[in-house]
Amino acid sequence: MPGTLAIDGKLFGLLQQDTGENMIDLIGPIEVVAGDDLDLVLTITDDEDAREDLTTLVGDDIRVRIAAELGGASLLELIIGSGVELLDQTDPDTKGQAAITLTAAQLAQTPQLYYVEVTAKVDGKRKHVLAPREFTILPALGAVS
Repeated sequence: MPGTLAIDGKLFGLLQQDTGENMIDLIGPIEVVAGDDLDLVLTITDDEDAREDLTTLVGDDIRVRIAAELGGASLLELIIGSGVELLDQTDPDTKGQAAITLTAAQLAQTPQLYYVEVTAKVDGKRKHVLAPREFTILPALGAVS
């Protein structure tokens, strides 16, 4: 007798860069110049594309990790209250969203390829909302000598 397997309650994350003027969907690898600030907006939806209510999430219920290699130790972790801020969950335009802020100091890492992932704990279950993806810090040009 054949069987089927379904994942119940899968979560999805969309990452966008907030340029201050518009939002840019980040579909593939992420690139930033060393020493720049990077403002991102994470939108978490369920498997029916409905935005999740994040009102009750605190601390590491949303966790952003950056590592130098897949499966490697995190070089940088952001959580709610420390680099991750929930947006207004009562506003339909921002429900299910969190702002992620990476500062110039945090992005002053050695220019190279890194990996970023985002997990969220919704309804008591931790799940990847953004599977590990490439995150490149590019070198900045040197000062005039």
